[in-house]
Amino acid sequence: MSWRHTRDVKVGWVPPNGATTKRRPASLSVSDSRQTRLRRAGTIEAVLLNHDRCYRAISSRDARFDGCFVVAVRTTGIYCRPSCPAVTPKPQNVTFLPTAAAAQRAGYRACRRCLPDAVPG
Repeated sequence: MSWRHTRDVKVGWVPPNGATTKRRPASLSVSDSRQTRLRRAGTIEAVLLNHDRCYRAISSRDARFDGCFVVAVRTTGIYCRPSCPAVTPKPQNVTFLPTAAAAQRAGYRACRRCLPDAVPG
């Protein structure tokens, strides 16, 4: 093993032959907790949201998903963070949007309990 030093500080392991490992681009990596992101030329980044996975996140009030998406409720016209303490809406009444700005453009107003527009993301 050899270490690459910068001003006597170890910054990372480098193979002895100097070869680097190849990484897949971030746009191709997918895990259970992250969403797949597609890039299109000249448009805003589209995010594919799995309805079942997102609904499980809001029904468990999982704060790890705050900032990943917002929940828009069709019957009330309100959008919330996934960790909002309000009553969980029925699955047929919710839409999942990538940002609070997208929810406002769709005609929803911010929830007064969780204040999703006060948080960046």
